[in-house]
Amino acid sequence: MAWNTTKDGVDKDPLAAEEMLELCGDAALDGLSLVAVATDTGEVVATVFCKLQEKPTPDSTEKSFLEIFAEERCKSPVSRFMMEFMMELDEKCNYFERCGVDCCCEIMFIGTIPHHRRKGLATLLVKTAVELIKNFKNGPIAPLTIKDLGPDYAFMKPTKPVTKAPQICTALWSAVGKYRVESLSAATMPGALKLMMEHFFQDEPVCNGTEVNKNPLAGEELLELCADAALDGLSLVAIDDSSGEVVSVVFNKLQEVPLGSEKTFFEIFSEERCKQPSSRALVDLMVRLDTQCDYAKRYGVDCWNELMFLGTHRQHRGKGLAKLLCKTSLEAAKKFKDGPFAP
Repeated sequence: MAWNTTKDGVDKDPLAAEEMLELCGDAALDGLSLVAVATDTGEVVATVFCKLQEKPTPDSTEKSFLEIFAEERCKSPVSRFMMEFMMELDEKCNYFERCGVDCCCEIMFIGTIPHHRRKGLATLLVKTAVELIKNFKNGPIAPLTIKDLGPDYAFMKPTKPVTKAPQICTALWSAVGKYRVESLSAATMPGALKLMMEHFFQDEPVCNGTEVNKNPLAGEELLELCADAALDGLSLVAIDDSSGEVVSVVFNKLQEVPLGSEKTFFEIFSEERCKQPSSRALVDLMVRLDTQCDYAKRYGVDCWNELMFLGTHRQHRGKGLAKLLCKTSLEAAKKFKDGPFAP
């Protein structure tokens, strides 16, 4: 999970954190989780939580452990988002089919206290976990019960025991990402507009063809178009964590089928607010392409989200930011029925 796709993560949501601790408790009951303890203080300085997973029975409606946990025990949207992300990755990887096995052990979470990092503890825990998993046919090395987890987790219900021995060990490694994606806000709007003016309008082929790159006034008019799109609450930015700078942006515009003789949003914008030939030429091209594609008629819809402008800082291109913004935009659009992310 190298990309932060939620503005407020588990670290900022105490309820989400508690629910993730319950998940750790469930994993611990499998008897394959490990800790590294500092011998001088007796403090736990690193841990790995390993979870046994079984392949669902063919033709059954039985849900996976993660699905059940997300549905029944995740009340926080943040923890549910994280669980859904884990399930999405499991589904995409599909180790059961790929490796032809019916049971695996997932190295689910691994963490080290900051001042004990870079000492090989994570490597040691993973290596030891793999050896334990190989020998699991002889039973867990340290079986636990719900009572062993302490009074805070006495409410937990026993989960269905795994009766098979794991045949493979899996892990989806996470890292501290260099970038984070968040909704465009008042705080990030100036940086997003600066990026558009200095990088997108200067380099994008259509902007060059219509000579927007040579006309600052045309650029200013198109920034107004970006501002209009931002009001829909679906635009996103990628932030460089090291500098806090906006390094990529997508301006998404909601479009509706016009009623009767009404004109489209882009037609109105071109006629009323584009004084420069360059900006008008660009917007008119957008109008022509929309007319030719006619998505409303083609797909039988009356409203859609258009990824209108997508730009990345020159020094941050080739790193997957545009792809990430597009993917996150699609997810945001799917959930728009619940309201915009950041109106």
